[in-house]
Amino acid sequence: MIPSSMRLAVLVPCFNEEAAVATGLPIFRKALPAAKIYVYDNNSSDGTAAVAREAGCGGCAANAARGKGHVVAAHVRRYRRRHLRAG
Repeated sequence: MIPSSMRLAVLVPCFNEEAAVATGLPIFRKALPAAKIYVYDNNSSDGTAAVAREAGCGGCAANAARGKGHVVAAHVRRYRRRHLRAG
């Protein structure tokens, strides 16, 4: 169980994973109901981003540079800017 004082984010990089995203997001939501889920599409040609947006996930925009490393690094930087503040 995750303490209520903690915030949890799930970052999901994907490329042409429409079916996996459609089936996987409900599993994440059930297992981690308090988590914010971000699906990061890596310029997919299928409906990956649309499925993620319909599921209410954040971060569905495509990444300009292809490759899992690029998408993960870019979106970890975005997440940090949005959610981690120096105190």
